[in-house]
Amino acid sequence: MDEYGKNEILFSEAIGVCRVSEILNLSSNKKDYIRYYLLISVFDRNKSSYIPVSSHHVLLRPLITVEEAHNRENAENLSMQEKQEIEYVLQKDRKEQPDV
Repeated sequence: MDEYGKNEILFSEAIGVCRVSEILNLSSNKKDYIRYYLLISVFDRNKSSYIPVSSHHVLLRPLITVEEAHNRENAENLSMQEKQEIEYVLQKDRKEQPDV
């Protein structure tokens, strides 16, 4: 299972494209601490999710590549989160392209 760093942008099946805002140690009994990612949605800053760093059941993965985004941008049956991921990746790529 991959570990992600603070401020890394990734895809979560729970909230879509998100940023790792914090990595926290949380405990329910003051003895056993569990490390959690605090994920904040890139598209809706009011959406957040606490996901355990290890043993989580939510899909967390790096964003798709620009090539994958181009290949999938006209695909049917994409979820809203997948569409936003494609949009985010393509917009980021456009911003990184030098003006000609």
